Amino acid sequence: NGESRMEVERERVTRGAAGAGSETVERLVENMPEVMGPVIENFRKFSSEGMQVPVSGKEDDEGSYLFPPPAKLMFQGNFDKLREKAEGEEKYCLVNLQKRDIFHSQMLNRDTWSNELVTAVVTSKFIFWQQEFESTAGRQYLSIYPSYTFPVIDIIDPLTGALLERIEE
Repeated sequence: NGESRMEVERERVTRGAAGAGSETVERLVENMPEVMGPVIENFRKFSSEGMQVPVSGKEDDEGSYLFPPPAKLMFQGNFDKLREKAEGEEKYCLVNLQKRDIFHSQMLNRDTWSNELVTAVVTSKFIFWQQEFESTAGRQYLSIYPSYTFPVIDIIDPLTGALLERIEE
């Protein structure tokens, strides 16, 4: 089925092209990947997609975490709602993106976010939002504030959306 469609395309392109250029066009069509379904994705509303993240803030279950995320500390909602809440409370956004297979992410949950002093500082000055980097919300965040190392700890100004500080290892 895919082969016959490829032949029809090749024939159509070859007929429409003239001279040596037809060989190049034919090769390009031959190397095109098979696409099933519509090529163009429908418009997406990211704010409503972020609200579809489960209550835990994760798309997967937390069972694969060696040390579970700090549920009491975490804001439940999408990034836009995080900024709104932080602005309303005159606090900064503290964003933590984690990768489960990186032990430093596990260590943050075990040692840092569970520490009483850290929790007191975070709750007094920040609204804390933790996401798995592969979640919908995590990917959306990384499209705005790219990072190639994990875990990510960012301080965001809720009013402007500016990245004020990125804490790295």
